[in-house]
Amino acid sequence: MCSTPKGGLVIRQPSPVSEDFAQDNDFHATFRASNENVERLQQQRIRTFEAQEPEYQQTLEIDRIRCPAHILQLTRTLKQLPHHHTLKVISHSASLIHDLAASARILQYQAQILTFRSQHFLYVMPTS
Repeated sequence: MCSTPKGGLVIRQPSPVSEDFAQDNDFHATFRASNENVERLQQQRIRTFEAQEPEYQQTLEIDRIRCPAHILQLTRTLKQLPHHHTLKVISHSASLIHDLAASARILQYQAQILTFRSQHFLYVMPTS
């Protein structure tokens, strides 16, 4: 159902195209291959970040948004982090990772977000 500008409701029927896609095996195979390719690329990016300088990495796990505690925790950790180190933040919440990435960028750090399955990673590095 959708509302109209005059406040009425319109009931929309599913388009016949959606039924075609539901039974199209080639479409499903292409979609599945695309998802697998994206997942493989994300794994490769994570391995690349992990292999760069693992001894210069610090990990921080944050799973809940507790305003402003999660941003303060990131700020405190970044202040304690040596200049050439990388901070890896792990979370299951995409919105939390995006909040932290925005905060890191405001603090003049580089932030790279990677997602693998239901886990989100944020790599925070000092700007060059």
